Amino acid sequence: MTKTRTVKSKSTRWLELVLIGCALLAFFCASIQHIEFHPDESYWIATSDHFEAFAKAEFASPVWHGSYWTSTGLPLTRYLIGIGRRIGGYRVADLILPWDFRLDRAANIARGAMPGPGLLWWSRLPMAVLAVVCGMIAFILVSRTAGRLAGYVMLVLFVVNPYFLYTLCRAMNEAPLLASTLLAALAGHQALISCKHVAAWTDNTARAFFRSLIWFAIMGMFCGMAGVAKINGLSILPAGLALCVIAPLAQKGISRSRLLGFITSAGAVTILAAGFAFVALNPYLYPAPLRHTYGLVATRLKTMKIQQAEYPSSRMGDSLTVRLPLVAQRVFSQYAALNFPGSWVGNIPLCLVGLCYLLYTAWYWLHSGIGSGASAVLLLIAFTSAAPTLSTPLDWDRYYLFAVFFSTISIAVGVSWVIKSLSLWVGDRRLLSQQRSGQ
Repeated sequence: MTKTRTVKSKSTRWLELVLIGCALLAFFCASIQHIEFHPDESYWIATSDHFEAFAKAEFASPVWHGSYWTSTGLPLTRYLIGIGRRIGGYRVADLILPWDFRLDRAANIARGAMPGPGLLWWSRLPMAVLAVVCGMIAFILVSRTAGRLAGYVMLVLFVVNPYFLYTLCRAMNEAPLLASTLLAALAGHQALISCKHVAAWTDNTARAFFRSLIWFAIMGMFCGMAGVAKINGLSILPAGLALCVIAPLAQKGISRSRLLGFITSAGAVTILAAGFAFVALNPYLYPAPLRHTYGLVATRLKTMKIQQAEYPSSRMGDSLTVRLPLVAQRVFSQYAALNFPGSWVGNIPLCLVGLCYLLYTAWYWLHSGIGSGASAVLLLIAFTSAAPTLSTPLDWDRYYLFAVFFSTISIAVGVSWVIKSLSLWVGDRRLLSQQRSGQ
C-alpha cells in the first residue's frame, strides 16, 4: 500500500510540474512579440553564426580567432539564438548587422541592424523556454524548502512581474545565465539528497557515494555553463565547493578519513566538470585556455570602464551611502513583483522574514541532518551570484537580475510563513472560543 501511494504521489508531482511548465510556456511564448526591442539584441543575433561553426565542428573558423566578438561576448547565448532561428528557418545569410550605438535608431534600421519580427521572435524563443525552466526550478526548490504554498506564491510573483518577462525573454544572455545557475542549484540539491542516502556513512556506501559525485559533476558542469553565458556566472562555483563540504557534515556517523575523502573527491569533480564545460563550449579558449580566460576577464573590466565613461548618467557611484539606497529601491520597489508606491515597506520585511526562515532551516538541516538542505543551496547560490552583480558600477536593469530573483524567492517564503502563521493563529483562536463556549 505504501509503495502504491509513493508511486501515485510521484505521478501526481510529475503531472503538476508538466501542467506548470505548459502554463508558463504558453504565457511566455505569447508575450515574446510584445516585449520592446533592445539594441543589444542585435549584437547577439548578428553573432549567432557561431552556432553553425560550433555545430559543424569548424573550430579553425575565423569566428573563433581573437577579435572584439570573441573577447567581449561568450558563445552560449549565440548557440541558443542560433538554434531558435534555425528552427524558424533563418540561416546565416538572414543575419543582421550589429547595432551601432554611435548612430540613431533610424540610421541603424537603414543599415540593416534591426531584426524583422520573425527573426526576432525565433531568436527569443529559446530564452522564453529557459524562462520556463527558471520558473519550474524555482517552484521545485522553494517547495522543498518551505512547502508548496511558498512554491505557488513564487510562481505567481514570477509571472506577474514584468521585470522577469522582458529581462528573460530578450535575445540576450540573462536567461541562459539564470537558467544555468538554477540548474546548478538543482543538481547541487540532488547531490545533497544522494549524500543523505549513503547508509549512515558506514557500510555499502559505494553506490550512493558515486551517485552523489555524479550529481556534483553535473552541478560543476552547469557552473561552467553559467560562465559560458556570462563570465560572472563562474562566481557560483564557490557555492558548489561549499556544498561539497557541508554535504557530508550534515550526516552523522562519518569518520574523519571518509569526510576528507568525500570533500576532496567531490571538490575535484566539481572543479574539473566546471572547467571542462567552460572550455569545451568555447573554441576560442582551445589554444590557450588560461591565457584567453584571463583576457576575457581583463576585456570585461576594460569594457565596463569604457561604458562608465560613455554613459555617465548610469554610474552608480562608489559610496555605499549612495549605492545601498539605490540598490534597495531597484530591488524592493522598481523591479519587484509587488510594485506600487511605498511597496518597499512590505517587501523588505517579507524578504527578511523569508531570509530568516531559510537561515534557520539551513542551520537546522546542517546540525540535525533533518530536511532536504534546499534552503542551504538557495542561500549559497543567491549569495555568490548576487554579490558580484551588486558590485557593478553601472545602474542597468539587467544587472539586478540575481538580486531581484532571489529576493523574490525570499519574499515568497516570507508570504507563505505569514499566511501559515495567521492560519494557525485563527485556528487556535477558534478552538479556544469553542472550548469557552462548551464550558
